[in-house]
Amino acid sequence: MSVQIQDKARKRVQQFSTRRLIGADGGFSHVACAAAMNRLRCVPLLQALVELPGGFDAGNVSVWFEPEQTPYFFG
Repeated sequence: MSVQIQDKARKRVQQFSTRRLIGADGGFSHVACAAAMNRLRCVPLLQALVELPGGFDAGNVSVWFEPEQTPYFFG
């Protein structure tokens, strides 16, 4: 696969070839579309907004994985 990326800060374009490309831009990936790859089947996930308990800093975030409880992560 030939890949072309644009570095807007340096105002230049780079081109390279790769056997694998990871596009971490979600289930409706623009990277997969641009590479003419089939989209994966998507399923909805439930998210919740919860009130932060008193005494916690909203600017400090922790994320951890508990694979015994869920294949996803806690935040």
